[in-house]
Amino acid sequence: FTGKNLPMICLACPHGVFNYGAIIWCCVSSFFVGYEQYTAAASAVQYVPGLRYMDRLICAVDADRKTLKDVLQQKVNNGKLEDPKWGRGGMLGVVPDGILGAFRCKPGVDELVIGKRRGLMRICAEEGVNVLAGWFFGTTDMLTVMQDPFGIMEYVSRKLQAGMLGYYGRWYLPIPRRVAVTLAYHIHPCGEKNSSPSKEEVNKLHDDVYGGLQRSYEE
Repeated sequence: FTGKNLPMICLACPHGVFNYGAIIWCCVSSFFVGYEQYTAAASAVQYVPGLRYMDRLICAVDADRKTLKDVLQQKVNNGKLEDPKWGRGGMLGVVPDGILGAFRCKPGVDELVIGKRRGLMRICAEEGVNVLAGWFFGTTDMLTVMQDPFGIMEYVSRKLQAGMLGYYGRWYLPIPRRVAVTLAYHIHPCGEKNSSPSKEEVNKLHDDVYGGLQRSYEE
């Protein structure tokens, strides 16, 4: 992993209640590899007691189009920013299944729930970024989501852009179960920047990225 790999988007799958593997990756990347990344998250995370302290580890930024493109457009030379506007940049972490993935996660079930929108893949095509797609085995086994049969909490969470869900783990407490976490990943190299990719090009990139991750998962 070198500065030539930047800009890069790291896809952390699945969401689970918390993707602890992805959080550890942020620390490893920063303290051992030397590349500090931002993480796309709902702005509400920075105001929720408990969650806001996680910001020091993941460096959360709003998951809107303009902010994500600003992060990826930082000029990086051998791992050092030429423009210190952000203090870090060129590397962005995203959990693609978001709130929907959190509500649909079940212990023992590996499932990636992605809607029909392709906004993230469009940004990847426009910026010509490398995409590192990773699957963290064990994420959904750590905590169990208390299912709402009427879907009210999921509806409210998606409207507020912040997950509001109950969960439990060891001893029926909000403590993660002791589960081994392993990583399978696929790297999709960047192409040339395309300021206006077609729908077909965006869909092809989507299929290449997640198809490659599926092959790595199955291997």
